[in-house]
Amino acid sequence: MYRGGIIIRRHVVRLVSELQPTTTRSTTSCCAAAAAVVSSRVRPMSVCHFSSSSCGGSGGCGGGGSKDAQKEERFPLPDKDTELKLASIQSQITDHYKQGDFTKALEVSKQLLQQTESHFGRDHPATASAYNNIGLMQKLLGDFVEARKHYNQAMRIYGKVVGRDHASYAMTLHNLGALSKSQVHFDTSLKATDRLALVETALEHFEEAWAIRKAELGDEHPYTVATRSSYGSTLAAQVLNQHKYVERPAHHQRQYVALNAQSVTDQGWEAAEAHLREAMETAIQNPRGKNIQQTNKGKKKKQKKNDAKEKKEIETLSAAAAAQNLAVFLKSRAMTENPYNEALMTEAKRLYHQVLQVRSQLLPSQHPDLYATKYSLAELLEVIGDEEAANQLRQEIIDTYDPPSLEDAISEPPLDTTTTTTTREEKEEENIVPRRTVTVEKTVATSKP
Repeated sequence: MYRGGIIIRRHVVRLVSELQPTTTRSTTSCCAAAAAVVSSRVRPMSVCHFSSSSCGGSGGCGGGGSKDAQKEERFPLPDKDTELKLASIQSQITDHYKQGDFTKALEVSKQLLQQTESHFGRDHPATASAYNNIGLMQKLLGDFVEARKHYNQAMRIYGKVVGRDHASYAMTLHNLGALSKSQVHFDTSLKATDRLALVETALEHFEEAWAIRKAELGDEHPYTVATRSSYGSTLAAQVLNQHKYVERPAHHQRQYVALNAQSVTDQGWEAAEAHLREAMETAIQNPRGKNIQQTNKGKKKKQKKNDAKEKKEIETLSAAAAAQNLAVFLKSRAMTENPYNEALMTEAKRLYHQVLQVRSQLLPSQHPDLYATKYSLAELLEVIGDEEAANQLRQEIIDTYDPPSLEDAISEPPLDTTTTTTTREEKEEENIVPRRTVTVEKTVATSKP
């Protein structure tokens, strides 16, 4: 084994899961009027809590009149000084999160929770969001018990104040699903039956979140795509858990051997692949947020109008995360065949390179997601026999990666079955305090997040 492998696995794989929820990260502070989240049947892009600006829409936060007055009475707005203080704390959380310093982000997230509970009370969307932040940071640091406790608290509050069919409730369902997936692969204390139960729980959470997001945000929204990709990756993990991982020294090969009937296994693979490919294609065809074309503005000539008919490439973080999930799936399925399925391996390698290009341009140089892709690519290169390229990439990780908290390292997961925003993203996973909301009536098209 490459001499740096243990270091890489401990300090990179522990931070970023490979089968991660596809999502864009929040880089802005929260916005005005928590009352807006309970506007009667709007289609919010996320939940807003407080900001110096007003919610979008022609009439402020969902119109005027007695109903809005009742909402503001139920969810009072902060005074200017408090609002600025909360926005400052949120900005600190976002900065630490983007840099991968989850220990510091957790510390500041706890401060935000104290402030929101003190000012708004327990049953308020802003407080639910603060609980969600803490759950994310604890998950990223491997404290699954505390993470689940805080996610459940966030979900309870959202369910009470905005309803169980609201996009914010779906967000927490998504996060709980991502948490269960991460625990399956990182918690070495789990029994086999516990792992199976957690995979089933994750599927249930993702399926419910996906249904809500489709209804509230639409099929093409990045958050809906995120949950569908996560659902597909969890189906793949479920199938892979029904395989035995074996070493074949005589052939210098590692392989996953199916324990179930091949027809059953193939059905599982096909179902997972369908979700993963559709999620990636949706993200590619409906780009949201910053993309690599924008970062290269001025370096390339403007494309002609007929170029729009050409096949689109992976250009956004949402599409990159979906592609990463698909690449992990392809590599894993390729390793179930003897010899390896060369076509699947080739496609996985191509996707990893595209993801690496996007993340290198759009993420900070020390972002864990960027290192996750490098690590995944190195693993694939080793599997296909390109040891020199794999070792070179691993050495690059060792030379440049500086994890914020080495004490939080946990043991490595099984090869390429890791799972989280998320987005991570997890994630996943609009897990950092949700971004600015634009509140619009159902009859009005929603704007970009």
